[in-house]
Amino acid sequence: MIVDKTYGLWILLRETAVPLGILALWDFVVVILYQVYHQEWMEQPALPVSLMGSALALFLGVRNNAAYARWWEARSLWGLITNNSRSFAREAATLLGGRPDLARAWQPIPISCARRSPIWNRGLKPKSCSPRRCTPG
Repeated sequence: MIVDKTYGLWILLRETAVPLGILALWDFVVVILYQVYHQEWMEQPALPVSLMGSALALFLGVRNNAAYARWWEARSLWGLITNNSRSFAREAATLLGGRPDLARAWQPIPISCARRSPIWNRGLKPKSCSPRRCTPG
């Protein structure tokens, strides 16, 4: 993903100040009720909390692993597309060998390939893809 903006500490604090304030207030109320007023009904056994924490850790670990695998596959495929495009450009430059008439004839082909690429990535069949215009079908 290409992101043009840079996010700083000020934006992070501005966006999270209200939820963190509400959470801190709730934590303060719970501590006061339990420690000062000795509300025994608020006491929780340690076993369910630790079991839920372990299950959550396993679940998040599996999801993180799957997300990283998808990212790595996309990175590998993008590198493959880039390398093949560069190889194609080198082969075309070698085949043209300084002939301007052939270069003019081949000029629309990379543009057409660039227009077909998003359609191909989405698995659509192009309705009409000429070197000048390409629309999904």
